[in-house]
Amino acid sequence: MVLICSTPPAPLPVDVTATRPLVQEIATSTAARAHVRVLASSTYGRCVLGLAGFLKAVTGHMAAFVECMDGEMAPEEVTILHELLLLLAETVVDEDNATFLAFVLARWIHIHRELFEGKSVIEVGSGLGLGGITAARYASQTTLTDYQSDTCTALEYNIKLNRLFTHEFDPAKLEVTVSLLDWDLTESIEAVPRAEVVIASDIICEPSTAEGFLRVVRHHILKTPGCVAYLMNANSHSRFGVVHLHALLAASTDLSYSITPVGELPDGAQLLETVSDAQELSYEFYEIRAASN
Repeated sequence: MVLICSTPPAPLPVDVTATRPLVQEIATSTAARAHVRVLASSTYGRCVLGLAGFLKAVTGHMAAFVECMDGEMAPEEVTILHELLLLLAETVVDEDNATFLAFVLARWIHIHRELFEGKSVIEVGSGLGLGGITAARYASQTTLTDYQSDTCTALEYNIKLNRLFTHEFDPAKLEVTVSLLDWDLTESIEAVPRAEVVIASDIICEPSTAEGFLRVVRHHILKTPGCVAYLMNANSHSRFGVVHLHALLAASTDLSYSITPVGELPDGAQLLETVSDAQELSYEFYEIRAASN
């Protein structure tokens, strides 16, 4: 289970003791909906519950999650809390469709984890870091990047929150790191460690983002043998800039690529399961490599 928060509390760590009564009250109160709103408005509450959209997909682990939070809890109380988390998921996640694509990317990484095992990975435009943290579970070295300094602060917190998850298989491997990345500045791109795998989700929203993303991709792919980039992005019907990305890729002589609608991937149905906006938006999966000589 990955736990994600958008705004880390200060000071760290999260005051779990302070949130425990809220969680218990939500699980037992008849005024459940009102308490969900209270929890959703609390930074500590959001941190403890993590990313509601991700919890939506890990129903099998809910009892263990609650038990870890507050000891033994009756099955009927777990069921109530689970239903409330689903309600919270609909409220919180729908505000940002990019969360869904990060979720789809994380699923794809888990399904194809053999592509990440023992590799160095960089996530571009990490946001909350769901994709990168999932990759870090299997990779030997992972760097999460973003342009916003406050986002990088949140990423650092989320990395600490999920260290047991990322280092479960190899406690001694390198720590996951965070870097501020401005893809318009060569020195910023070059300051990030080179990687064998580049990942990103829903970062193409206008033409300049397509250009910036390809600058980063070229830096890693053309200088690291065998490097590959994977991108999950909404298509041109809902993301201005995707047409420009397609044109830039088509004009590239140094890159080879494929673009596949996510629903047409062999595991597309599994990737899109429970993704509520998949009926409204169409997603594309990009695989980019160095062109063969």
